[in-house]
Amino acid sequence: MPVSRRAFSEPRPHWERHPDGDETVYPLSGDEDFVLWIDGAETVSRLSRPGAYVVASRGVWCCAPSRALFVTPGAGTGHGSPHGRAGPDSR
Repeated sequence: MPVSRRAFSEPRPHWERHPDGDETVYPLSGDEDFVLWIDGAETVSRLSRPGAYVVASRGVWCCAPSRALFVTPGAGTGHGSPHGRAGPDSR
């Protein structure tokens, strides 16, 4: 499973989901929000302490923190929006 470190200058502008497995995200700076789309609504997890992490379950739309370490099943990743609108990354 791929592991990557990403740092964005602004909060990530797109949503994604992973149909091949769960994604685990570890923030690299304090006070980061991880947003999940669950049951038709946004659910925000505040990650504010060292060692905190969040798991986006298989197939759940998510928008990750701007600086994080990602353990992601990359195959089949979808980009877009759970809101029914195309995101900036839509394919």
